Amino acid sequence: MKQVVQNYKTGHLALTEVPAPGASAGRLLVRTAFSAVSLGTEGKKVITARKNLVGKALSRPDLVQQVIRSASRDGLAVTYQRVANKLDESVTLGYS
Repeated sequence: MKQVVQNYKTGHLALTEVPAPGASAGRLLVRTAFSAVSLGTEGKKVITARKNLVGKALSRPDLVQQVIRSASRDGLAVTYQRVANKLDESVTLGYS
């Protein structure tokens, strides 16, 4: 199945092929016919991801506070690596 993903570091959008979910005991699997990308939530994610690091920080002061707490607790090197890894992850967009 196809899924829209965005790299949060670069802002790059891509349509990727991902495995379809499987059914498991006690769960219900629903076939999705259409998915929508909202201009509100999803649009804001796309705009934020395309900003530079300072722009990202200004748009998410809550996450900046988490980074500051992490740096004071775990040190700058560990926190930097966590942030770099998180920014390099691809996030999925859309609602089913």
